[in-house]
Parts: sequence; structure tokens; C-alpha cells
Amino acid sequence: MSFRGHKPILDVKSLDMVVVEGEKLSINLPFVAVPKPSITWYKNGKEFHAMERVTMDSDLFSAQLNIVNTVHNDAGTYTITLENKNGSTTGTIKVKVIGEIMAGKTLRLPATVTGRPFPEITWQREGHDVDKKRVTVIEDGNNTEIILKNCLRSDHGKFSCNARNICGSKTAYTSVDVMGECVSNKFWYKVIGNNCL
Repeated sequence: MSFRGHKPILDVKSLDMVVVEGEKLSINLPFVAVPKPSITWYKNGKEFHAMERVTMDSDLFSAQLNIVNTVHNDAGTYTITLENKNGSTTGTIKVKVIGEIMAGKTLRLPATVTGRPFPEITWQREGHDVDKKRVTVIEDGNNTEIILKNCLRSDHGKFSCNARNICGSKTAYTSVDVMGECVSNKFWYKVIGNNCL
């Protein structure tokens, strides 16, 4: 009996990311596939290739897309297709590029949460629950977001979104740096909750 392998399987089928303009965008997607698949990237439905600011790499277990010195035009929907003789699979990454947020303005941190059963979501800053008097927490289906109006220099630090259900918990982090009179939001990744099957 010959071993045919199996079609590609992505660990993450969809992902939301936020990057500050000028920072590096790094997308790393783990996968399993035998034999190693061919990989094609698309942006907004059109095939996307490596260029001056864009590099694409892959190994036996993951595919990477990196964009340095991001600009607003780098925002959009990126799609990856992996294909071998046993089949194909597709993943989608939605990228938002934001500028610096000045002190006194509104800071928004979004995340996408999945899990079965659907997890309880908790937002924290520096390991403590966010101050509900200043922070608005919005939950809409798989999407959650915190909104902090009138940012202060003291609002800097590590923010986290924790998803917990009876199967366990997952946490994603983002750093907010307050430099002088501006706030910079670093990268924000999807939270993938545990599934009970």
C-alpha cells in the first residue's frame, strides 16, 4: 500500500491583524501537508508577489509573509492558497494599517475570538482588568474591541485579550507605547479559543 499523504491543513483559517504605519507586518501561518504544497499569495483577490518591501518564505511547516515600512496601501485582505496532489486549502488575513494615535484621542484595540463552546472574554492591562469607567468593551459575535477615549501617557503598557471556556484558555497581547504625546499600537493578532469536540 502506498502512502499518499494528505491535503494541506492550516492551523488558522482566518486572522485579523493591526499594524502601525511604518512598522513591520509579519504573517506566519503554520500548516500540515504531505507532500509540501505550492503556496500562492493574493491581495484583495489579485495574485501578490515578493517585491522591494515584501518577502515571502516557507518551510515544511509554515508560510511567512513580511512587509517592512508599512504604509496605508498595505491594508487589505490577504489570502493564501496551499495546494498539493491531495487537495488545497485557503486562509484569509485581514490587515489594517493605522497611524500614531495622539494623546487625547481614541485608542481602539480589536480582536477576533473563536471557540466551542464560545469562550468568556476578558480584557486586561498589565495583568489587571481594564478600568470599565474609562474603557468601553464591545462584543459582537466573534469580534471584540476595547475603546479608550482621551488617551493619557499613563495608558501605556501591555494589553491582553483572554478567551476562556471549559476546555482551557488562550491569550493574545499587544503593546501600547506612550512616547511624549503619542500612542503607538503594535501588532494585534487573533485569539483562537479551545474547542470541545
